[in-house]
Amino acid sequence: MKRLAAGLGAAVLLAGSAYYLVISKPPAPELPAEVLAQVGDRIITRQDFVDEMALRGGERAGYFQTPTQRRALLDAMIEHERMLQAALEAGVDEQPEVKRAVQRILVDRYRDELLETRYEQLTISDEELERYYAKNADKYSRPERRRAALIQVSVAAKATAEAREKARQRIEQAATAAGALGPEVNHFGNVARQFSDDRATRYTGGVIGWLTPGRSSRYKWDEAVIEALFSMEEPGQISPVIETGDGFYLARLVELEAGGARPLADVAEGIRVALLREKREQVKEELFSDQGLEAYVNEGLLAEIEPLAGAAADPRKPPAMPRSSR
Repeated sequence: MKRLAAGLGAAVLLAGSAYYLVISKPPAPELPAEVLAQVGDRIITRQDFVDEMALRGGERAGYFQTPTQRRALLDAMIEHERMLQAALEAGVDEQPEVKRAVQRILVDRYRDELLETRYEQLTISDEELERYYAKNADKYSRPERRRAALIQVSVAAKATAEAREKARQRIEQAATAAGALGPEVNHFGNVARQFSDDRATRYTGGVIGWLTPGRSSRYKWDEAVIEALFSMEEPGQISPVIETGDGFYLARLVELEAGGARPLADVAEGIRVALLREKREQVKEELFSDQGLEAYVNEGLLAEIEPLAGAAADPRKPPAMPRSSR
């Protein structure tokens, strides 16, 4: 909406509104054909109405399809215009908090438009990608990892020697059965279902997922089990029986992936996003540090200003700072 009459306050308010065109001059005896309605000395044109329909989702199915719906929208626009004129006549646009709100809208819009224009010009070249990749090679290297399977035969902490021996015999039976598995089975298959006490993996061949070196403390299994898994060199290899405080285990190496650098092609998009983010931050800093306006601060006067009454300091929580226009 645009007000063509003099008066900065009213013009700013209308510039911040997304409603419709307003012309501040007495109407002609016969209004142009494009004038849809007149409220006081202002008019609503056909294009204003079409723009308002679009703003309110008019392209969606069922929106403003009937004359009743369109008339209801026009009535709402007329009521808005009446209230706007009443507010301006009452001097609401001159109230300090209203002026501050308008100023924030103007600053935010100016900032966003400037930044968006400069952001659109930013690009990341292949050379920049390669330099970043080389400089941060350690970020894009992956450690060796291995996929493993386990059979667990549990033993209670206070189990008798006889109970522990029965558990040992059970894990040895599992080892014999696992050794007889065909080459098409790269985990423990049905042997895990028959012998393992680990309910989470017994029905999936004992597979526990991927492990990486140097993270033993993160895994729930005994360190002896982890060490056995990382001592194996070939997928399909089965460990000897492993005895721990909570029972007996068999471990099998299901899959092994060697460590190494991830190819640039695999990480290029992530690098591009990171570099664009850096460039955007740089553009923002440069833009708002070079507006050509010098600022003077009366430091002595600032030091004399006392806190507001009742605003006792809370050492547990710092005060909120004003929102930056940046």
